[in-house]
Amino acid sequence: MPTYFLSSGFILLWLILMSLIWLELSLHWPLSRMPTDQVQTRTPQLPILLMAPMVMVLFQKAFNVSIIYPIVLNSSLLQLWILAAIPAALLLYASGLLASIHDISAQERIYWSRQCFNRTAQAIGLNQARRFNQLIRMRTLTQAWERCLPWMFGELLLVECLLNAPGMGLQIWRLARQREFDSLWPLMLQLIGVYIVLFLVIDRLKSWLGAKLEGYV
Repeated sequence: MPTYFLSSGFILLWLILMSLIWLELSLHWPLSRMPTDQVQTRTPQLPILLMAPMVMVLFQKAFNVSIIYPIVLNSSLLQLWILAAIPAALLLYASGLLASIHDISAQERIYWSRQCFNRTAQAIGLNQARRFNQLIRMRTLTQAWERCLPWMFGELLLVECLLNAPGMGLQIWRLARQREFDSLWPLMLQLIGVYIVLFLVIDRLKSWLGAKLEGYV
């Protein structure tokens, strides 16, 4: 499998892992109380073009560490996996996924706590916290990823170019700069294919989850 495909894949895998960790933190230690009537949609405060250079300088000045990828033509899978963590963390914030997970989980917690079956359970002394958290996890992740997926792929191309990450975005930029269109189009179709697959998976999960939750509402 090409290195550029593995590198982008590892960034997306890190993004999934980080979103799961942030969801757990949001459920157990919410940063703020959300309004009860509407979900507040927060746009990214800083795009990758502004944030990535600032993070580069911060790491270099504070820790004397360069987060720009070295030349990794022969990197091992472990090296690619470790290196993918920083661009994934930048992508988590810049795509709006960080804020969306927090906001949606807070709103979902309010919504399900008001349902009749929960009030009935509370009246007879049952603890529904674990049951609610399972519902909130599934609904929050599908809604947040659906909302932020276009941003993720747009910012993915930028973060790979800025950090010299040997992923699909950097390879597309190099091929476009060198005008190698015969190699460029297949790679762009691969990237579009990954986007379509993720979109369909999220859409399928939402449909399945909606059918499962019909009996609760």
